[in-house]
Amino acid sequence: MGTKIFAAIVSVSVVTLAITGGFLFWHGTALLRLKSTEELFTASNAIAHYVEHSLEEALRWLDACQIPMAQQIDSTHGDSWQENEASIKHTFSEYSRHLFQSFSWIVALAFRDTFGKILLSHGKESLLIPSLGTCDPLALLPKACLVRGPESTNTQKVYMELGLSRTSAGQPWPCSWTFVVDLSALVASAPVPARLLNEIMVVLGRPGRAEAAVLKGVPWAELHLQDQLTSKLGQIFLGARGVEPGPIEVESQRVLVASSPLPNLRWPLAVIVPVKRACMSPSALVKTLAWVCILSVVLSLVAARFAASRLVRPLRRLQEAFRQFSQGQWNVQVPVTSNDEVAELTDGFNKGVVFLTTQHRKLKRFQTLVQQAQDAVVLCSPKGNLVYVNPSAYSFFGFHRREDALLKRLHDRVCAADRERFDHAVWPRMLEGPWEGEIRFCRRDGKIQVGWLRAGTVPDETGDTPFVYAIIRDMTDRKAAEEALQNAEEYYRTLFRTSPDAIVVTDPSEVIVDINEPGFSTVFGYERLEILGRPIADLLAEGPQGSSVSALSAIQGSERITVKWRRKDGSVFLGEATQGVLKDAKDLWRGSVRVIRDVSEREAFLERLEKTYHELKSLDELKDKFLAGVSHDLRTPLIPVRAFLEKLLQGKWGPLTARQEEFLRYCLIGVSREMILVEELLDYTRLKSGNLTLRRENVDLQDVLRASLFLLRILAETNRLTVAVDLPLDPVPIVGDYNKLLRIFHNLFSNAVKYNRPGGHVTVRGAWESPRRFRVAVEDSGIGIPQEDLRRIFDDFYRVGMSGTVVRGSGIGLAVVRELVHLHGAELDVQSTLGVGSVFAITFPVMGDARNEETSSIG
Repeated sequence: MGTKIFAAIVSVSVVTLAITGGFLFWHGTALLRLKSTEELFTASNAIAHYVEHSLEEALRWLDACQIPMAQQIDSTHGDSWQENEASIKHTFSEYSRHLFQSFSWIVALAFRDTFGKILLSHGKESLLIPSLGTCDPLALLPKACLVRGPESTNTQKVYMELGLSRTSAGQPWPCSWTFVVDLSALVASAPVPARLLNEIMVVLGRPGRAEAAVLKGVPWAELHLQDQLTSKLGQIFLGARGVEPGPIEVESQRVLVASSPLPNLRWPLAVIVPVKRACMSPSALVKTLAWVCILSVVLSLVAARFAASRLVRPLRRLQEAFRQFSQGQWNVQVPVTSNDEVAELTDGFNKGVVFLTTQHRKLKRFQTLVQQAQDAVVLCSPKGNLVYVNPSAYSFFGFHRREDALLKRLHDRVCAADRERFDHAVWPRMLEGPWEGEIRFCRRDGKIQVGWLRAGTVPDETGDTPFVYAIIRDMTDRKAAEEALQNAEEYYRTLFRTSPDAIVVTDPSEVIVDINEPGFSTVFGYERLEILGRPIADLLAEGPQGSSVSALSAIQGSERITVKWRRKDGSVFLGEATQGVLKDAKDLWRGSVRVIRDVSEREAFLERLEKTYHELKSLDELKDKFLAGVSHDLRTPLIPVRAFLEKLLQGKWGPLTARQEEFLRYCLIGVSREMILVEELLDYTRLKSGNLTLRRENVDLQDVLRASLFLLRILAETNRLTVAVDLPLDPVPIVGDYNKLLRIFHNLFSNAVKYNRPGGHVTVRGAWESPRRFRVAVEDSGIGIPQEDLRRIFDDFYRVGMSGTVVRGSGIGLAVVRELVHLHGAELDVQSTLGVGSVFAITFPVMGDARNEETSSIG
């Protein structure tokens, strides 16, 4: 249908174009010439009116300026002219400027006296007539006159000079104002289309004169052709005021001429254009017609195509909609743009698409529901072949892709233990109607899955052969949880029954509802039936009103209480009870469970243990008092003995022989050891009693070290050890107790010698760690201390024992040293390598001011 419509439109268009083209071919030249002549006549008429109107406007403007200028000159006589000359020139200059701005085609302006001579001028003065003679009046204004022109110049421009005359006190003046007009510029500004104005030549004549002036020349007219045209037109203007529109021939060249007179002046004005420029040649006309025909045919084809497409477009849209719908675009709709049969077909298609889209959405929702279901959903043929399997079924049966389920039977996934029952009992029931029950299935990897199966039949597309659906819920985890719960129940039931402690379960009224056997019977002596239904208060030794009942009810969490219980035979025992709360699924209190343990023997043992502790504590206090007394009694005679031996060794009472000096050294060493032991015992007793104090004073640590090094050298020489000292020369001022500091270093030096190896060495180093901290380290090359004993060497009475060594000392020296170091605000650290030696280091804080007689104590 669209092709036929298209062919008909094309045929009509071609016939129409053929008729139009023939008519234009035979009559086109005359029509075009007529059109060009009319256009020329209109152009000449427009130019004539424009020229006359522009000249009239300029004259009126000058006439308006004439009266003020004349009055100013009339008031000036004799010498007053020279006085007012500047003012008159200024006025004239202002008028001239405004005139030239308003009329750009005026090229010169003059103001003349009564004799016609120029008084003032503006513009091209060479174009002005120096002296006026007789002037011809102009019909433009009553005072207008033609001074000269129109005349051509060497510049091929036409000028004309116009003027205005005036009268004063009834005396006529020949002229007061004159101005020169460039007629060529005036014609060039005429309101004619630029295309036409560029092609035409404009000629102006005067009535009754055989002359004409070319106001506007053109490139196509040379000078001799212009002369011939002006001469011929002058002859025509001499006899008439215009030229009949039409073609004329000048020097074998045909031109079109149209003229119009100036409305008031009645001067003839003609416009001329060559015929070949005004009309087309036959060949050009044929070409133009050919192009017009081709363009018309193309436009006709486009129009025909557009019309046909407008008619066929609804069918194509409907065809495209069918194609999109078949490709799965369910929301396609075709707009109805008419009321014909195609519109009815389109409306029916849209309604069908809406219905199918609705059904498709329902199907998609159902499909999504099945796809996202947690249960396995399968569809089988009547023979059990799998037709559809959802993702949950893939996971349930262990399939990894769709191909794994193809050509498989549901029967093959049933475990061997349930296969016979499934084939003979379950599957026939599934074919008859709904069935549900528990079936064990085997995954592809052999793992057994327990599933709750719901099955039934659905008809196929024909409604005859049914399909079988099966919805399988995985019960494997639930079965495992149930089994674990049963095992847990059995486990706790076993614990409940076999516990040696008595377990009592009561209801919210504290009535016994359950007990364990034989644990309860062993503790209380009651049989199960004898105690059930009785209140738990019957088991308490204090009775229902005693404080034990309240305490028993107040047990919370893991709290334990010990109360007195009464056995069946009336005996009373101490029992430790713990309580738990029994709650139901709604978190409501259902009762309590209590575990009762007989702790009579444990309580008796604890009583004996506490009594023993108090006895030992009394003995320890007695020991501390004894050590304090013995130490004080031993220290008193040892002090003068050590002082006497030191004086003797220093030679205060005369020289000594080598043997005497060696004997005295041994004596001093023994006395010093005893003194150190006594001081340790005294400090230890003070430490335990909280009475260990320091006598704080400004002390130079170097003095303490020098005094202690004296004893160290004596001990080292006796034990054949070498001593190395590396101390700075500057003093180390600290605040501390001089005697307690001596005791610290005596103990460390004594240990360095005591636990050293024969031929070993002891090194004492001192160094500044910072401007406020000084560190003293005592290094030895002794046997070392095992790493497991380093943390315990500062404990009371702890001594490191090693195979092959004899442990000497009281075991309290380092414990006392550590406390004395802490009382001085210092830090003590130890490093030791077994078989290499040990390093004991003390870092003292260095203070600037001393605080005398300030006492500090521990505790």
